Amino acid sequence: MNIRTLMRITLIAAAVAAYSQAPDVGWIKLYPKDSLVAKTGDQGDIRGHSAVETRDSGFCFTGHCCCTHCMGDMFVMRTDQVGNLQWAKRYDDNNLNEIGNSICETSDRGFIIAGLTMDLGSGTGDIYIVRIDSAGNELWSKKYGNPGYYVYEEAYSVQQTHDNGFIVAGYKSNGANKYDAYLMRLNVSGDSVWTRVFGGTRNDGGHCVRETHDRGFVLCGFTRSFGAGGSDVYLVRTDSTGNTLWSKTFGNADTHEGGYWVEETADNGFILTGYANDFQDVYLVRTDSNGTILWEKILGTDSTAECGRSVKEVPGGGFLVGGHTGLDKTSGYMIRTDALGTVMWTQIFEDSANDNVIHGILLTSDGGVAAIGRHDGEGQVQLIKLNGR
Repeated sequence: MNIRTLMRITLIAAAVAAYSQAPDVGWIKLYPKDSLVAKTGDQGDIRGHSAVETRDSGFCFTGHCCCTHCMGDMFVMRTDQVGNLQWAKRYDDNNLNEIGNSICETSDRGFIIAGLTMDLGSGTGDIYIVRIDSAGNELWSKKYGNPGYYVYEEAYSVQQTHDNGFIVAGYKSNGANKYDAYLMRLNVSGDSVWTRVFGGTRNDGGHCVRETHDRGFVLCGFTRSFGAGGSDVYLVRTDSTGNTLWSKTFGNADTHEGGYWVEETADNGFILTGYANDFQDVYLVRTDSNGTILWEKILGTDSTAECGRSVKEVPGGGFLVGGHTGLDKTSGYMIRTDALGTVMWTQIFEDSANDNVIHGILLTSDGGVAAIGRHDGEGQVQLIKLNGR
């Protein structure tokens, strides 16, 4: 397997006197398409969507791989603590097109992956959940959806709950070009306990869900049905059975905004990130426990387009956002702020010839940061490790 450290990347720290020093890069690893056994010997593209740090301080990540002459598959790769590949496996639902969007380590040190299985011919898609052990062996896999031409469901987020069950968030359509945000509660065996749909007369969607301190849930996504106009960030707070406690929207009347990630903060409020100004800027919003906005920040420049894909609260105060920036070419992007959203440092992961995208970030147990994404060129998964925050 040809796993190479990316040497050509240029790291650009913002040269503003008020900024702190961005942390050093520990390592950057690329996992090319031949890290997986091709179905037909004709492996195509590969990209990483979501990663977790494992209990032994390694990493496990999921995404999508495809072959030129066949449907694509969900895959999972596991590495040691310095990014050396330990195993790589693909998960196929009867030769349909499967995508892994979110991965979570489970209490038994296995993993659960959520995403999509899709028939490209009919346009029909179902939520696809795969449960594996610590070595990547499949324990069970299940599909969730309704039959019908162009009826479509997709999961973008999964988390294990306090009772070892799971909560899943995503989209649900009725086949009439109408989408709603979707929340689904599973038991430990993957059986559906309840489902909830959130939205109105227009398109709405869910991108991220987290269990809250009181064993309820918070869902983040976008809405075109409610809010100021265009599309707005959609934040929904529910009780433990998915009943709405409150919902909030954030955005402007004349532009499109949306949310990709939400986290509950140490004071039981929320931090969320996504896009603002028609996908041109990072949107960072801080609320209290009732969803009342405490502050919001629009982060970016007039000459490039930025987007926030993931956000974490940093212990001791402040936040870290991962996403992408660029105009003709996309680069990975990290922003570190203080507790009030003031930028402390930014870092760009740029390749002179190819796109780089950060899809997710995580705070590591050694006080650093890891980021998962895609390095174009030959089509490679990219895993970045920073030595600090």
